[in-house]
Amino acid sequence: MGAAVAAAVLLLVAVTNAEDSLMEIVIREVKGCMESEHLNSIGDLRSYNDASSPEQKCFLGCMLKKFKALDADGQYDAEGLKATIEHCPRMKALPNVQKAALQVADECAGKVTGCSDYCSCAPLAAKCLHEGMKNKSFQTIFIALDEALDKMQS
Repeated sequence: MGAAVAAAVLLLVAVTNAEDSLMEIVIREVKGCMESEHLNSIGDLRSYNDASSPEQKCFLGCMLKKFKALDADGQYDAEGLKATIEHCPRMKALPNVQKAALQVADECAGKVTGCSDYCSCAPLAAKCLHEGMKNKSFQTIFIALDEALDKMQS
């Protein structure tokens, strides 16, 4: 799962009540994807780990679709992800991270290919996004997702 989920949460934030925190939104989306992809437990699943089971891969794909990193057909969508990154309050608060994330989103466009659906594209996209951010000396593009997964485990 190299580096997974990143940007639709930002779009969701704009549409959701002001009282809903980003974390509540992410947790709600995580639970929805867990249910739709029949993933019973989060376990050690994080954006920087490789997804090992079909359910984990499809969960990751579901989350990447929420973040607009994958389009409706499950293919990598750099423009969709960049729109999410540009609107994300957390990214706006960290301009250096936002700039790096936008660059990485573009860099992954030619690298996430040869996959047929969101379950197979998600691990490739996540890995590319994670490695791209790591190469720019940043931890991950999916800070909020990993924080939500940690919170759900505690």
